[in-house]
Amino acid sequence: MALDLNTTNVPELVAEVGKLGSWLQAIGIIVIVWLIFQIISLIVNLKKKKLLEKISEDIKRLEKKIDRLKKK
Repeated sequence: MALDLNTTNVPELVAEVGKLGSWLQAIGIIVIVWLIFQIISLIVNLKKKKLLEKISEDIKRLEKKIDRLKKK
């Protein structure tokens, strides 16, 4: 048995596959850009968290000093 392809539909099929490929490319680019923004956001948030922890430690240290001065 030979495989019989209708040659009139092959260009249409190739065009449809090309459109699908373009959509997949666009979705891939969107996902990559989204991942880049998420990574940048993560880095910024980690820096903010580190700064807030440092400020919190400084406040605790100052509170201890104030408590010591109150006792005197």
